[in-house]
Amino acid sequence: TQLMSATAGGETGLDKTTEKEIEVLKAQMELSIKKELPIIVHTPTKGKKEAIKEILKLIKTTKIDPPKVLIDHLDTETVPMVIDTGVYMGLSIQPPSKIDRKEAVSIIEENGPSRFMVNSDISSKKSDPLALQRIAIDLEKKGVKKESIKKVCHENAAAFYNI
Repeated sequence: TQLMSATAGGETGLDKTTEKEIEVLKAQMELSIKKELPIIVHTPTKGKKEAIKEILKLIKTTKIDPPKVLIDHLDTETVPMVIDTGVYMGLSIQPPSKIDRKEAVSIIEENGPSRFMVNSDISSKKSDPLALQRIAIDLEKKGVKKESIKKVCHENAAAFYNI
């Protein structure tokens, strides 16, 4: 079958950062370039910094346009690794396996809303389908401007996915 249309590639990425995973991610980035689609890239819970280093290398080697890449599941320790690269940055609210709302609020307050996307990462793990609404309320209570809240909760995603 032939893929008729898509909004983005992925979620793909690295989990154990094996050579095979790196090879597959490179091929998926190349496909995203060919199809002119953005790509969502997963980072693991364990070995996240090593995986991000490999992802950043692949962005350079494939020459994919950084604003066409969303590196997801970032946290306080990993945001500094990617903040100046031009990629979109995913903040997945899904404690305890990913960050909690308090950490997401802190990241947004410290770095501003540019290229950040908040998501609930609904999966088979314990998840909160209202995480996005709750983080918007948390940000508002902290005095974050409504324009910034709109960016991290909707507008950045709409721009990334071109919708």
